[in-house]
Amino acid sequence: MTTPGEQMQADVLAILRRRNVALSAYKVLEALRDAHPKIAPPAVYRALSSLTSKGQAHRVESLKAYVACQSKVHASASILSICESCGYVEEHLAGEVVEAVSHVVAETGFSSQHHVIEVHGICAACNARMPAPEGVGAGGSPQ
Repeated sequence: MTTPGEQMQADVLAILRRRNVALSAYKVLEALRDAHPKIAPPAVYRALSSLTSKGQAHRVESLKAYVACQSKVHASASILSICESCGYVEEHLAGEVVEAVSHVVAETGFSSQHHVIEVHGICAACNARMPAPEGVGAGGSPQ
């Protein structure tokens, strides 16, 4: 038997998984209106908070939005690549990068507690649809 809170989390996670773009809490709320006509923003925020604390969703800090986790195992913080053209968000796991960042800041005595690494750019699909600027070869390298 699931509780109403667990059902809300499942519904929110299903919405995030159907899309590969980051969604604000209000976009999630809009998507839930058909199934939950009387839903209020605090219910969505509670569900998102629970999902992020369980590692089933990530907050995209730079967009104030959320995406479903794309990885089954997290040994370190995720690196999120965010397409500026279509909004696609892809999750990458690169523990060595997170470790290197921690090492760099530790050199000044800083003790890192939480990592947020987001990279904004253009995804492979959008790059393939765009003509290369004059003087730029494949992969964005100068000719």
